[in-house]
Amino acid sequence: MISANVFAVRPNARPPRRREEVRDRILRGWERDRIAKDLGMSVDTVRVHTREILRQERVKSVEAMREVYRDRVGGGEVGREGAQCAARRELSADRVERAE
Repeated sequence: MISANVFAVRPNARPPRRREEVRDRILRGWERDRIAKDLGMSVDTVRVHTREILRQERVKSVEAMREVYRDRVGGGEVGREGAQCAARRELSADRVERAE
């Protein structure tokens, strides 16, 4: 018998690798068809990943997500490393504020 916790949401879990790859390319300004070709997946799969990314980021469009990441890292082209560093800094600042 499968435990009910097997499929439980893990709030601090790392996103799936493919979703991260799609996010990186979206932030670089790539179009869906180029992302699909580069990653060897269908455009529909890229669309599903994009929808999940937007939901997780709590934004309504790819452009809004790019603005959020641009604001986090201070402008320019954003890659995964820059965005992750900015996100870690933001989380650390939140923890410090809560501790005070």
